[in-house]
Amino acid sequence: LITFNNFNRLTNNNVVFTKKLNYAGNVVEAETKLLEAKGLETKVLYDEKNSKFIALIKDPSTDYSFQTFDAANKALISVTAALPNPFSGKTRIDLFKVDAEGNAIVGRTLSSDTDSKKIVLVHKITKDGKNLWGNSGVNLGSNSTFDVQIVPTSDGGGIATWIETGDKSRPFQM
Repeated sequence: LITFNNFNRLTNNNVVFTKKLNYAGNVVEAETKLLEAKGLETKVLYDEKNSKFIALIKDPSTDYSFQTFDAANKALISVTAALPNPFSGKTRIDLFKVDAEGNAIVGRTLSSDTDSKKIVLVHKITKDGKNLWGNSGVNLGSNSTFDVQIVPTSDGGGIATWIETGDKSRPFQM
C-alpha cells in the first residue's frame, strides 16, 4: 500500500493518492484520490490494525486538521480542526504515528516568525478527532527546543525526548 502526494505549485493544491501493489511490484489497485488540500505539508499514514488512513491536513486557518478514511478511501469522519498553532510562526511535524488503540500520536516543532522562540508540542488525537492531551497539546521544554520524538506507553501516556538548546549542560531532555 502506497500513499503519495501530487503538489501543484501554481495552484498550491496538494492531492494525496493511494495505490496498492503486490509483493512482485504489480499494480493490484490503481491510483485513487484520498484527499485534496491547500499547501504541501499534508501527512497521511495507514493504521494496519484498524484498516484506516489517518491524515493531518495542512490548513491555513487552523494550522492542521484531522481526518480518517477506510481502506477504500471513504471518509470515516469529516475534517476536524486538530492542531492549533499557539503563536504566529512555522510548524513542522517531527513525528506522526499511531498507537496500539488507533490514536494518532503527533510531535511537532513550532518556530516563531517574530523572534527565535521554538517550542515542541506533543498531541494524542482519537479516531474521532478529539485532542486527548489538551486542545493545543502538551508543551515540552523551554523556548529553544526542537525535534521531539515520542513513544506511546501502555497507560495511555508517552515518553518524549527533544533537543533543548537553552541548557548547554543538558542538550537532550526527556
